[in-house]
Amino acid sequence: MLDVLFLQRSGEDIFYAEPRPQPEAAQENEPSPLETLAQIRGKLKRGYQSLQSKLPMKERLCSNLGHHERVNLHIPSYLPPEIAAKLFLSFLKKCVKTHRRWVVADGVLAALGATLFWIPGPNIFFIYPALRAIGHYYAQAGGGKYREPSGLLIQPCTLLDDFPNLAVPEMMARGREIESRFGFSRLASFLGKNYASQH
Repeated sequence: MLDVLFLQRSGEDIFYAEPRPQPEAAQENEPSPLETLAQIRGKLKRGYQSLQSKLPMKERLCSNLGHHERVNLHIPSYLPPEIAAKLFLSFLKKCVKTHRRWVVADGVLAALGATLFWIPGPNIFFIYPALRAIGHYYAQAGGGKYREPSGLLIQPCTLLDDFPNLAVPEMMARGREIESRFGFSRLASFLGKNYASQH
C-alpha cells in the first residue's frame, strides 16, 4: 500500500508520496552478455532508476502507483472524502494524458538518436530520450491503474489541517512532524525547496 498525502499550499493541490524502495531483481534475471537487446533494456532500466530521484514529484508518484494495488490517501479532516477522491482521480487523469503524449515524443527522439550510433562516445541523443520515454511510460501506466476509486482508501489526518495557512517556519515544523508520523524522510526538504520562499 502506498501512503499519499493531500496537501494544499499557495492555492495548489499537492499529492505527495515517498514509495518504499523496490527489491532488486535476482541475479539469474540479469541478461547474458550475448543478448544485446536484453543488455540495452537492462541498462536503460538501471539508468531510469538512478534518474528517478531527480524526476518531478507528480511523475514519481504516478510511476510508483504501478507497484501498489492500493493507495492510502491521507486528507485534511475537514475535506469530504468524495471530493478528495474526485480531486485525486482528476489529477491522475491529467497526468496520464500528459505522460502518454511525452512517451510518443521521447520515443520518436530516441529512435532518431539511435541512428547516430556511429558517432564516437556515449550516444546521449538516444540515451536521454529513451530514459525519459521509459519514465513517461511508467507514469502513464501507474496513473492509469486508478481510474476508479476502488483501490483508494481515504483517511482523515489532523496534521494536514490548516496546512495552507501556516507560516513558513510552522509549515517546516509540521513537515518534520508528518515525516515522523509516516516514516518519510524528504517531505521537509520538498516543502523547503518548493514553498519556503512564499509568504
